[in-house]
Amino acid sequence: MPKYWLLLCLLALPVHAAPVRVLASIDPLALLARDVGGERVQVSVLLPAGSSPHHFALRPSQRSRLDAAALVFWGGPALERPLSALLGQRPDDTVLALQPEDTGHESHLWLNPVLMRDAAVRLAAALTRLDPAGETYYQRRLQQVQTASREGEWRLQQALAPYSQTPLLLDHDFLDAFWPVMGLKPPLVIRQHPESPPGTAHVAALAVVLAEQPAVCYLREAGAPVDALAAAVTRNTTVEAGTVNVLDAGPYATYDAYLDALGLSVRACLQAAQAQIASKKKP
Repeated sequence: MPKYWLLLCLLALPVHAAPVRVLASIDPLALLARDVGGERVQVSVLLPAGSSPHHFALRPSQRSRLDAAALVFWGGPALERPLSALLGQRPDDTVLALQPEDTGHESHLWLNPVLMRDAAVRLAAALTRLDPAGETYYQRRLQQVQTASREGEWRLQQALAPYSQTPLLLDHDFLDAFWPVMGLKPPLVIRQHPESPPGTAHVAALAVVLAEQPAVCYLREAGAPVDALAAAVTRNTTVEAGTVNVLDAGPYATYDAYLDALGLSVRACLQAAQAQIASKKKP
């Protein structure tokens, strides 16, 4: 008799389903998926941090992971066009895009915490459809994510507020989804597209603007090309140079930690430029 009771007790124990396989196209999206999904998801990243999400060809191993994923979380057709055709073959409820519409503009939307909070809500709903038993768990983590995100956004806005008018120069506008939310002035840019050389006329006009600035915070995206025109426009200008990799979220445990580190890198550059501006104003 005791053996039967033992068997009944074992059968009564909760059965934990296998983790939901989530494939994120890039590192920052993987962080948000882990934030919301916690231990009930298994998250992997499709593209290495050094890859361009704009132009790539999938290797067989990447295609296999894409096929095996229960949910694919990607930037959307405007950012990762090569994935559009493949993901169009999947059921709609197994694909989640940060920006579903094809705007034709390759924006770094994952740098906007407001949009990421919206994506977190849709992530929780998608995971619940795939794993109904985890609904309460996902909702609890979603609330934690939303609270931490709002608090982190406010802290960054306060940290960057003293430098809202400090000139910012970018190789291209890889902070397009970040600076408006953080209250920074529109940056000057050397090139309009990350993979296209700047025009001579644009560089000449930019050089005139920079010559009037006592100091400029100059940030480059890691891996961005440095051509002769780009070097010329900064050579005779006082700049604070730094490099930022907005695709590399590997060192961070959460999306908020990643965004906070990015914001502090921007602040350090703006702070140094502002200090130079202040020193040049002294009699």
